[in-house]
Amino acid sequence: MAALLIGGAVFALLTSDLADFDARLRLAAPEDDAAGLERAHLLRLLAFALAGGALSLSALTLHAVFSFEWIVVLVIVAMWGLVRLVNRLLQKRN
Repeated sequence: MAALLIGGAVFALLTSDLADFDARLRLAAPEDDAAGLERAHLLRLLAFALAGGALSLSALTLHAVFSFEWIVVLVIVAMWGLVRLVNRLLQKRN
């Protein structure tokens, strides 16, 4: 049952991303390589979908027990990683 929910969430995110990409692709200039942009986007999206699905399914099947200290360390590392990701995305945007 949980696998169906995860699959539905992944496909909903894929649909949303593809709809947004289609809207942005319509604004592309005629001299842009639309087929190349589309191919690169679909390959990147496939990689993220497979990685996300694999991580989700592994989280459902693997049951690891962590002590409180390890959970705190993992949360700190995850927060640090998210801050770095947001900073990198903001730098690329400017």
